[in-house]
Amino acid sequence: MKTLNEQYQLIKEGKGHKGVFLNEAKRQFPQYIRNAATFDETTTILKQRGIINENIVGLAPINSIAPKKESYESAFEAFLAEAKKKDEDEKVKAEEKKVSPAPKPAVSKVEPELKAEKPKATVKPATAVKTGK
Repeated sequence: MKTLNEQYQLIKEGKGHKGVFLNEAKRQFPQYIRNAATFDETTTILKQRGIINENIVGLAPINSIAPKKESYESAFEAFLAEAKKKDEDEKVKAEEKKVSPAPKPAVSKVEPELKAEKPKATVKPATAVKTGK
């Protein structure tokens, strides 16, 4: 829900509806605005009471002033630029060196025999010793 001031600004721009503004104003301020009041009467009363304003000025700065940089700030920026340049140079060098794929090891006929000779480890379950008294 928009405030009365926002609604009034929209009406001035031609985008708002006067009926909605009147209903809201009568609902919020019944002690100031009578039921038969017109749009002009309502705006005059609300302006006199200081509820709505004709012109709204934003709080944004008109012009921006760039702060002066200290010597250490400019030196640090130069350091970062140099480090970035070194990283880019290293990436280019790494891309230039293309490593050939590693040769596949030769498969010997002995390997299947070695695999067959390996015994499988078996674990025997521990038995509980009963003591009788």
